[in-house]
Amino acid sequence: MNNFIRDYLVKLYIPRITWTDIIEIVIIAFVIYNVMVWIKNTKAWVLLKGIIIVVIFALIAYILNLKTILWISWITECRTYS
Repeated sequence: MNNFIRDYLVKLYIPRITWTDIIEIVIIAFVIYNVMVWIKNTKAWVLLKGIIIVVIFALIAYILNLKTILWISWITECRTYS
């Protein structure tokens, strides 16, 4: 068991984290948080939830290879953009 843990830890790569990485993570988290708060306080929140549901449905259809649903979504997409 000890050998297994030691071998696993040798193969584990942990990148070096610098101050710039931490600052970058804080800035990105701040921006994402403020965008989400803005979206939640407007009617865009309902639109975002709808888009997320459609994307999840499309991903499930793609993963399960539901050809008819994918075909319908492709036809709808072509008519929307043409």
